[in-house]
Amino acid sequence: MSIEFFRAVFSATFWLTIFLALVFFRKREAAGAIFLAWIMVISSFWTGGILLGLIAKTSSMYEVSLSLTIFGKSFIPILFLAFVFDYCGMKRLLSKKVFLPLGIFPLIIIIFSFHPAWNDLLWTVQPANSDVFAFSSTRGIMFSLHLFYSYSILLTGIIILFRSLKVSVTYFTRHTLIYLLAFIFPVICTLLHNTGMGVFKYIDISTIGISVAVLIIFFGIYNVREYNIIPAAYKTILETIPEAVLVTNSQERVILANPNFRNLFVQPNIKISGKHVFEIFPELTKALPQKKQTDYSFEFRYNGEAYLISIRYLRKEENIIVGTTYIFQKTGF
Repeated sequence: MSIEFFRAVFSATFWLTIFLALVFFRKREAAGAIFLAWIMVISSFWTGGILLGLIAKTSSMYEVSLSLTIFGKSFIPILFLAFVFDYCGMKRLLSKKVFLPLGIFPLIIIIFSFHPAWNDLLWTVQPANSDVFAFSSTRGIMFSLHLFYSYSILLTGIIILFRSLKVSVTYFTRHTLIYLLAFIFPVICTLLHNTGMGVFKYIDISTIGISVAVLIIFFGIYNVREYNIIPAAYKTILETIPEAVLVTNSQERVILANPNFRNLFVQPNIKISGKHVFEIFPELTKALPQKKQTDYSFEFRYNGEAYLISIRYLRKEENIIVGTTYIFQKTGF
């Protein structure tokens, strides 16, 4: 394979990332789409850095190309984690308190990469022992730490996706499987480069894997109209029905409460996500059965008012309960 071949491949990848960024910006109302758009934007810098390295005539020009690739490598894992939070409905974690600390180390790495006196801690540029490539680099201690940090964030995101797969209903289980399949490609491409396998020792094809992954996600998920309609329909129903609704996971910890529930049972500015249902209603400890079996209803008094509580178990399969829906209807005073 010649240098012209790689230039052509990465030129095509660069324009593909720009195109996919525009596509996902247009679909930004769908869960996770805005973060996939930003992943593509950052990936274009990474791909541009690789292209610059392929045409570099001097070692200083090659170092600039490495700095551009570091910019992409540093922020894509964080954007991936943000995408996972958004897709899995964990919007409370999409906050500055979570992501500003996560961005400190990548920012330090980027500063090191562009500072001539410090980038030796990241890499050392040397002539490549290759007939195709002019330069290569050896990694320093900071680059190794950077890889460990990035893979830790990526692994965290993948674990959350697996947890989402366990509790999702069938329709969204298919989506999660597509995501997991898609992200195999960038992992394989990154491993080929990081293990120094053959020609991939000199060329990082991770951005090709990322572009393939996003293409799979687009055609498997975002190009299906129902994906955008169903979450919006669920949200509209929950927000407009007159009953108060509380949803808990299999450990009876709150994952969702509609506005009517908050108006009746939760004080303003009090967060209940993650709390056990018994922390909100200690009286329910005597009313709920020890073993979950069939759906049922019972009367319940709270602050002097009477409610009919309907219990509906959420099942992944016939015998596997993954959560509980509590529906509160006021019956009198």
